[in-house]
Amino acid sequence: MKRAITEVLAMQVPLAVVLAERTMTLGQVLALGAGSVVEFEKPVAAALDLYLGEKRVASGKAVRIGENFGLQVTEIADPRDVVNGMGRKD
Repeated sequence: MKRAITEVLAMQVPLAVVLAERTMTLGQVLALGAGSVVEFEKPVAAALDLYLGEKRVASGKAVRIGENFGLQVTEIADPRDVVNGMGRKD
């Protein structure tokens, strides 16, 4: 059993940081071009959400790490909720 847990915890998983979301018509998307600006309702200083698949696992603020973007985690979801929710859509 310990080996199985160790193997699961060693798995590489894709993470995504969501800046903001918006719904647009297909026509609006197809009309976008270089230089187009898409406005979102989320304030610039609002926390960004970190997702493991479709499950929100944390949130935080954007930080600069040299020339790269990073996320400084400020809130973490309950690990039991994350594990229990894996494989299911909320």
